[in-house]
Amino acid sequence: ETLELVLRMQVPDNQIFLDADVLREFRVLDALADAGVATPRPRWIEPDPSVLGHPFFVMERVAGTVPTGAPSIHAAGWLADRTVRERAVAWDSSLRAITAIHAVDWRERVPFLADGVYGTTLDSRLAHATEWYDWARRDRSYAITDAALDYLTSNVPTDPGPPSLLWGDARWGNLMFGTDHEVAAVLDWELASIGPAAIDLGWWLAFDEFTTCAHHIEPLP
Repeated sequence: ETLELVLRMQVPDNQIFLDADVLREFRVLDALADAGVATPRPRWIEPDPSVLGHPFFVMERVAGTVPTGAPSIHAAGWLADRTVRERAVAWDSSLRAITAIHAVDWRERVPFLADGVYGTTLDSRLAHATEWYDWARRDRSYAITDAALDYLTSNVPTDPGPPSLLWGDARWGNLMFGTDHEVAAVLDWELASIGPAAIDLGWWLAFDEFTTCAHHIEPLP
């Protein structure tokens, strides 16, 4: 039997994250094996950059389809070509996958994430987001996102909920679906952290709104 594998390498250039760490991602996937979350199974890790030029890890390949992000997944591509019922199955399966992530006992499985740069609270997450935003904009000013960040940091909920395991990048483009339209794998764990579960849900809803309303796509009746 042929074992199909995928190599994920640390790429230091053109990063969109302040602290991308492929070895940390391996630790997350390894800890989530058999935890009730559909993730690729990691096999080997190589921290020595002299082997291939950068640290990397190898995981088993999962068969399935990943919805493309451009153009909008609701306008063209795999999801747009599904029937209403098939879309409903995919949506429901996606939310169940996110719920399964939040249900993981992170203190048992991934306690090391609590010591990460994101902290475990909404305040610490916003502090890191501010640091990342300042790094990304490089002293440039953007009226809309500047105002959005000011609003968020000035209106932090007093009780956002208990800390949970967070996927960190909850969107259609990071899910793989099987022929039954159920989630076959949850991908891209670079931003995994500990914090209020609403962070993942808000991320999911914001991306879905962007791919519909922002593209002038009317919701299904």
